[in-house]
Amino acid sequence: MLYELLRNTPNILSGIRCLMAVCLLINPDLLSVRYVVIGAMTDLFDGYLARRCSFSTRLGTWLDPLGDKLFAIAVVVALLIRSQISSLQIAALFSRDIALILFSLELLAIGKYGKWKVQSFLFGKWATTLQFLIFVLIISGKQDTTILFWLMGALGPLCLIELNVLLGRKAKQ
Repeated sequence: MLYELLRNTPNILSGIRCLMAVCLLINPDLLSVRYVVIGAMTDLFDGYLARRCSFSTRLGTWLDPLGDKLFAIAVVVALLIRSQISSLQIAALFSRDIALILFSLELLAIGKYGKWKVQSFLFGKWATTLQFLIFVLIISGKQDTTILFWLMGALGPLCLIELNVLLGRKAKQ
């Protein structure tokens, strides 16, 4: 019983992040640096535990990215309500997600969508880290985040390139 609880800890952490996103959508006033840091910590530890302790589950491979997206969307909605973010900044923040959508469409077009194993990748991790950093800086009132938004926007195409490199490697196997 204890092992099953431990084994599901990454899924519980991802579920907490999903719940935090819903709470933030219901009450945008919850948005704070602490709230975003807690969300980031659940993301960090769910992945760490899943990989290091071999606690990966099929549910977790979907729940973790779902939690990431829901949390990011909830933070952006709260920032929009506070008029702290522009539409161009939002596009930059979600450039990685746009790349993932394009990659999914590519997989569908070549008939490999069902065969692709959902996995984390380097530029995707960088994008997630930068996204949380940008959220914290905006909420903290830091005005000059322009270079970070440019970096975030550049990570989208880099994610797409990395995913295609990974796809090419899998094709050679």
